[in-house]
Amino acid sequence: MLRAARLMRKPATDAYFPRNFVKTAFTQDDFMKAVNILGDGMARSTDRDRASEQLRRIDEIEASSCPFKDKCQALWKLI
Repeated sequence: MLRAARLMRKPATDAYFPRNFVKTAFTQDDFMKAVNILGDGMARSTDRDRASEQLRRIDEIEASSCPFKDKCQALWKLI
């Protein structure tokens, strides 16, 4: 879940992300639709500040010492 959540926020925070699709048979939009397995709303967002804040929150969730189940619930709420 962590990796999927980070991936949905990467296009909004990484200016070089679109370069991954220059010589491919599919577009960035096609890619985002295909990898959005959790139905994450950030897949359609370009809000850099929101994505950065959520990436920071994802890092906090991962680093916390709370039980794994609580981490999953916090991440699911964020998504």
